[in-house]
Amino acid sequence: MIILYFYLFDRVFFIKSNAYQLLGYDEVQQLINRISSNTPKLAEALMSPANGVPLNVMVTVLQRLLQSEVPIIDMRTIAEKMIEVWSKSKDPEALVEGVRISLKKLIIYSMCANRNEVAVGVLDQELAQILQGSIQQNQASGEKIMMIEPTLTERIYTRLLEFVQKCEVDSLTPIILVTSELRFLLEKLFKSSIPNIHFLSHQEIPDD
Repeated sequence: MIILYFYLFDRVFFIKSNAYQLLGYDEVQQLINRISSNTPKLAEALMSPANGVPLNVMVTVLQRLLQSEVPIIDMRTIAEKMIEVWSKSKDPEALVEGVRISLKKLIIYSMCANRNEVAVGVLDQELAQILQGSIQQNQASGEKIMMIEPTLTERIYTRLLEFVQKCEVDSLTPIILVTSELRFLLEKLFKSSIPNIHFLSHQEIPDD
């Protein structure tokens, strides 16, 4: 029975950490249909041919949220924020950041439940400046990337792994607090190899 329990636990963790790969156009359309049933005007604005958010962009945003283990259960808030941000910027990255900030209470709750305080790790100031200065625009993909030495990447990976292990001993959720720009890039570099770690930006911490 114990073996079965751990087997099932591993299966659930695998599905959770890979949920973004299971979300495609059909699944997102189903979510939109639910919005349409409950709040038709919101769905109309979301799918408006003139000013609405394209379906492929919505798929990308929702996949990115799931990849970061952000719950997408509050689709009304997600849809409202996507419409608001898309009217000002056609950058999918800005959409993701805007939605994450609007879901900050849900994000924190999913990580720390009802704790009144959240313990976080922060980067050394000099390291943060180096990483911030290494951000460049990839001309081929149009995405931002960090150009850092492999040896520095390995050292950061080792320290992050040590941080996660210390948090596990102290029964804490491993959270690194960084700028919004670094959050996405660090997550892209290290989340797949250290799935237990979470990266949050300062704007994603609720005021209370």
